Amino acid sequence: MLLRSLLSLILLVSITTFLQAQGLVSFVNAEGKKGLKDKNGKMIVPALYDIVMKEQNGYVVVVLDKKYGAYDLNGKLVMPLIYDGLSTTSNRNQFFAKQNGKYEFVGLDGKVIKYSNNTGTANQSSTTAHSKTQASPVSTNPNPPTTKQPVRSVSGVNVTGSNTAPELNVSNGQQEFEQATLLYQQNKVTEGFVLLLKSAEKGYIKGMHNVGLFYAIGNGVKANLHEARKWLKLSAKAGYYKSIDALWGMDKAASAFLLFSPDRMDEWKGSNGKYGFFDDEFDEVIIPAIYEMGGLFSKAEGLAPAKLNGKWGFIDWMGKTVIPFQYEDASLFSFQDGKAAVKLNGKWGFINPSNQVVVPFLYESVEVGLFVNGYEKVKKNGKMIFIDTTGKEYVE
Repeated sequence: MLLRSLLSLILLVSITTFLQAQGLVSFVNAEGKKGLKDKNGKMIVPALYDIVMKEQNGYVVVVLDKKYGAYDLNGKLVMPLIYDGLSTTSNRNQFFAKQNGKYEFVGLDGKVIKYSNNTGTANQSSTTAHSKTQASPVSTNPNPPTTKQPVRSVSGVNVTGSNTAPELNVSNGQQEFEQATLLYQQNKVTEGFVLLLKSAEKGYIKGMHNVGLFYAIGNGVKANLHEARKWLKLSAKAGYYKSIDALWGMDKAASAFLLFSPDRMDEWKGSNGKYGFFDDEFDEVIIPAIYEMGGLFSKAEGLAPAKLNGKWGFIDWMGKTVIPFQYEDASLFSFQDGKAAVKLNGKWGFINPSNQVVVPFLYESVEVGLFVNGYEKVKKNGKMIFIDTTGKEYVE
C-alpha cells in the first residue's frame, strides 16, 4: 500500500544502522538511546537520542522527546533541540525548521533568515528561531499581475504569460548565455551570472533554467530559493523537462514535514487493534477505532483517508463518510493540495473533494501522492514521467 510504503521509506531514510558512504555507524546503549560513531570509533553523536537520522550535507539531525536538533561531523551540537521539525538545505549555513507551527529558514546562529526580492540576498532578522514572534520570508512578487497576455508558442509549447514575465524565446538571449558559459568555464562565476541573468530576462529558456539552478545552489550569486523557484517555474511553464525535474526535486523532501502533523489517524489504536483518532489534550476519543488504517487530515477540507473493509475512502472530523470506501489505495498526503491520489482498478489518478476525477486513472504508481510546485512524478507504461495538476504529461 502506498501509505505503508511511504512510512517505511521515511523510516528507512531516517533511522539507519549503518551509514556506509560516510563510514558512520550508529549504536544503541543499554537504555535504548541511539548515538553515532565514525569508522575509527570517534564519538560523533552521544547515545542520548530516540532517533538519529542519516547524515545529510555534513549534518546529522537527532530527535529526543519529539524535539529536533543537529550535530556536525565534528561532534558539535550546532542546532539545539528546540524545534518541532528540522531538515538540512542545499545551503550548509541554514536549516529548514518548524517551531510554533511555522516553517522558517534558520541560520546556524539560530536567527530566522528571510529573503529579499530586491537584492536577491538572504538577510537574517533579529528575531531568533525560538522566539514566539517570527519573521516570514519575503515574497518574490508581493503584487502578482493578473492581466494575461495571449497564448504564444515557445519551441512548440504553448505558454500563457503575464505582464511581467519575460518574452520566452529560444533565440533571444542565446548570445549572453554562451558568453556566460565561457565565463563560468574560466571560473569567473560572478561575471558569468550577470550575463546569465540577462539571458534569462530576454526569455532564453536554458538561461532561465540555469539562473534558477544557480540561485538554488549559490553559484555566482547568493543562494535564494525564492528566486530559484521563480525562474525554474518560468522555464518549466515553457515545457522544459529539466526545470520541471529540478523544481519538483527541490521541495519533494519538504513534504515529509507533513508527517509531523498531530492530525493523523495512524497513531492511535483501540483495544481491538484498529485505528481511530484520540485527542490527548481532552482525553477523548474523537473518531472510534473501526478502521484498518488512516492518514492525515487535510487543513482546508478537513478530510482524511481511511481504510474500511479493505477499501479506502475519506472521512471528516466527525467520522462521517464524505467519499465512499471504493478505492484500492490512497495517498498519505491526500487533499493537502486540494487533490487526492487514489487507486482504482489497478491504476492511480487524482480526485477532488467532491470525488470528481481531475487526473484520469492511467498510472502504475505515484512518487509522492502530492503535487510539488505544481508537478508530480508518476509511472506510465513502465516509465517515470511528470504530470501537472491538469493531467498534462511531460516526457524527457
